[in-house]
Amino acid sequence: MNPGGVARDSTKNTGIVMKKLIRYIRKNYKFLIIILAILVAALIVGRQISNATTSQALKQLAGAKAAVGQLMLLPTDEEPTLAVVEDTSQLSNQFLKDNAKKGDEILVYATKGEAIIYRPSINKIVAVSPVSIDLGLAEAEGTTISVLNGTPDPNIAETVKKDIESKYPNAKVVTSNASNRNLPNTIIIDNTDQKDNLVEGLTTIVKGKRGVVPLSESAGTSNILIIVGKDRL
Repeated sequence: MNPGGVARDSTKNTGIVMKKLIRYIRKNYKFLIIILAILVAALIVGRQISNATTSQALKQLAGAKAAVGQLMLLPTDEEPTLAVVEDTSQLSNQFLKDNAKKGDEILVYATKGEAIIYRPSINKIVAVSPVSIDLGLAEAEGTTISVLNGTPDPNIAETVKKDIESKYPNAKVVTSNASNRNLPNTIIIDNTDQKDNLVEGLTTIVKGKRGVVPLSESAGTSNILIIVGKDRL
């Protein structure tokens, strides 16, 4: 028996896995950025859009840029994201609802904060408008959020849940009671340490601050833990 040797082997294996992961990220960082950009565009335009495979999407993006570039000057210091509208009833932005039709191509310049609606059927730019990019939306996709009620009010956790879901409908929010129902402050704990943009958005919604888990509570298994305090009453 050699517990120390087992521990060293475990640490060594973990180190090897981390080195492989870092090499993979360095090798494929451009591909990962493209995937993230596609996700951000999908969340801006709505869920009912057509994003082809990465190879096809790149070809379609190049074609859209070439077509739009013949009609207007495009930014040269940023690569846009392309979204193709399939169902206008699912568009999440009022500007897009008012101007876009099925088949329209939308170039989204996230850094510049600009969306260009192009209609291939008539080879015209339909509209150009500033867009507000909420990076928290991308981080909320599939994120699990637990809301604990740390107050005497039995309904406050459900109220907070509805507030969160109204802005981040792509997150999975559940509620329960905290062990201590007399907590003074509302706090948000990011158990992943990777969702800063989402946490920033949540602090505004729940009117709380980033904090640590109180001694009376458990961090749980959710990605983000929100403990509602009496300051929310």
